Amino acid sequence: MALGGKLCSTRYRSAHKPTPGLSCKNIKDNRDDASDGVYWISLKGQDIRESSNVFSVYCDMTGGGWTMIFKAVSGVNQNTFDVYNSGDTYDESEMTALDVTNQKSDSDYKNRIVSNWNDFDKSEARVALYTGGNQVKELKFEAAESDKLNWFTKNKLQRVSSWANDIKQGSQNYFSIEGNNAIGRNFFINKNYGGCGSDAGWLVITGPDCPWETSHGSNAVLYPRLDAVVIWGSGEVDVADVLVVYLR
Repeated sequence: MALGGKLCSTRYRSAHKPTPGLSCKNIKDNRDDASDGVYWISLKGQDIRESSNVFSVYCDMTGGGWTMIFKAVSGVNQNTFDVYNSGDTYDESEMTALDVTNQKSDSDYKNRIVSNWNDFDKSEARVALYTGGNQVKELKFEAAESDKLNWFTKNKLQRVSSWANDIKQGSQNYFSIEGNNAIGRNFFINKNYGGCGSDAGWLVITGPDCPWETSHGSNAVLYPRLDAVVIWGSGEVDVADVLVVYLR
């Protein structure tokens, strides 16, 4: 059976697990015709004869073999940073969570790769925002010799888009996954605070503090409509269905 073994529907959950790949890129490198979808992988050094060491992941093969490790869903009643930073997995084996939509809308998604960061080969990380299953924004970061938190920093951000260039050229009071977790703002790239009416930035999963965030519901993924810093309360802001973290 081909490396990775693509899962086509929930009926395959109890089927025999084929030889897993080590990542979506590993599968793509061995199967050029591999398409977007869910595949079996295992972490390096794991005994794949133990079924618990083999798990399913969503792969963006169109983009060259990116492995989804985390997905924050707008509107869930969870603290995004607490989910990401915990030692637990969330909906790792839930097929309805293994895509780039918000069809599984009651929880964020996180697989074991986040907590076993050093056991997964990677050189890049990618944050992608999706609405209706379509990507609307992305940022790419250098991820070699990183840990699960410090890859998401300005010095690792790659200049691969006008949005990224605007962030690189600007100054920030927050640029981290934890962000301002005291008030629930995570995956936070922010320029300045100046009272709720003057807060400005590039990316945030919202907290409950200011009208510009509470008006979008809990834990909303906000980003500027244009590729430039935005005053969060200006109305020039869109809400993504999900924020996805990939490694490759």
